[in-house]
Amino acid sequence: TTAATGNFDMSIQVGVCAPCGELGVSYWDPAGLASDIDADTFRQYRKAELKHGRICMLGVLGLVAQHTWRFKPFFDQNTDNFQQSPSGIGAAAAGTPSAAYLGLLILIAGYIELNASDDGREPGDFGDPFRFARSYGLDFDGGDDVAQWK
Repeated sequence: TTAATGNFDMSIQVGVCAPCGELGVSYWDPAGLASDIDADTFRQYRKAELKHGRICMLGVLGLVAQHTWRFKPFFDQNTDNFQQSPSGIGAAAAGTPSAAYLGLLILIAGYIELNASDDGREPGDFGDPFRFARSYGLDFDGGDDVAQWK
């Protein structure tokens, strides 16, 4: 597909590369999602792509972790370990020792989702929200944060 809507040219965005496209000439879009797209819609799509990719990576990590390790819970009246909790989706069932932790995890994820913003930056670039870079003398919240990462 070759397209440029207004002053936004989809074919020059990051990720356009051979064999599925040629930078500045064409790009691969079999579903037609990028035809007649503007910069704001593209930014929304890119943010969703990064978020879904990160969630998938955490999901795979969770599959490996629940198979390999079991943790001692911080609080629970029914048991003193997670050995009695089922693996998989059964761990979220009511009455299992791990059900309360799933609710806590959802609340934490919701809080982060509502308070984290990448406005004014590249999609997915949240800077240094926990200020770890300061201990190394770096400033990733400044205007030169991209140059410091490269």
